[in-house]
Amino acid sequence: MNLQSNRIIMTFLLLTSLLYSACKAQLSDISQSPFQVVNLGDSVTLTCHVPRFTKMVFWCKVTAGKGLELLASLETYYSIKNFRQETDRLSVKYKDGGVSLTIHKTVREDVGTYYCGGTTLDAVMFGRGTFLMIQGVKMFSNTVVQKPNSLSIQSGDSVNISCCVRSLHCAANHTDVMWLKNSVHSAPEMIHSSGYETGNCQTTGSGETTCEYDYLMQDLTSDDAGTYYCVATVCGELLFGNGTVVQIQDMMEVPVMSLLLITIFGIFMLLVSCMIAAGIYCLFRGSHTGSHSSHTTSTEEQHTAHLKMKRPKRKDDTWSECVYFSATQKKRENDLIAQ
Repeated sequence: MNLQSNRIIMTFLLLTSLLYSACKAQLSDISQSPFQVVNLGDSVTLTCHVPRFTKMVFWCKVTAGKGLELLASLETYYSIKNFRQETDRLSVKYKDGGVSLTIHKTVREDVGTYYCGGTTLDAVMFGRGTFLMIQGVKMFSNTVVQKPNSLSIQSGDSVNISCCVRSLHCAANHTDVMWLKNSVHSAPEMIHSSGYETGNCQTTGSGETTCEYDYLMQDLTSDDAGTYYCVATVCGELLFGNGTVVQIQDMMEVPVMSLLLITIFGIFMLLVSCMIAAGIYCLFRGSHTGSHSSHTTSTEEQHTAHLKMKRPKRKDDTWSECVYFSATQKKRENDLIAQ
């Protein structure tokens, strides 16, 4: 059996295993870096880690123009490698649960999301994907316009983002889009692909084709906040839209702030009212105390004068005793003379 036959058999077995075990796919068993950057023309190595009992590992790439594309596979025990296309730019390795895919001499077509996967006897495992960005490639274009530029909605609401792709020499069936999300909490990740579906396209008399693609998001939460980019593949050329910034407001934020402001204002007014009441009370008490004190003093003076008028004059006991002693002494002297 020749090498070409072996590759065909390996590809068939891999695809059969993928289809058979798709319903058992797991995302938590394979770890991948979510984002990687490389300069145009340089080499880059993407890595992932799979469980040691994995029988076969593989790398897939997702782009707007081609959808899911199998790049390479490797049988872990016998180290049998199989590549989707004859190319010297790709190499794959496996060692102790670590899987690597090296892309040599990168080109603009290498931009995309790369998924590392593995198969066991009864399951297929996928990583969450690594988005490869190539610096030095013009990614943003005015031919891909997103609306709106930004929006702010409440948690639980739904929103529709549109992407308008204009092309002068490319037919509608050669235009595909995918959506990428970038946020402060995570690296860019692919969240939706139009696949081979065509948008609402119109062709003008000058031959320009305009296609509009919509992306509907429902029951949004705070985790959905971020910048959403429309990535269009127009006749093989990858172009980025201007991006739509989505801000999510928690439904409890506005009522809580309003309640807090109302509470603070209520406490402030209560303090002001207490201060005013205390001031009035002090003024009233001071006036009443002064009047009562004056009245009490006048009454006491009148009572004292009345007692002085009614009180009899007291006798001077000392004077009376002195007079009595003098009279007695005088009598004794007279008696002595008479004798």
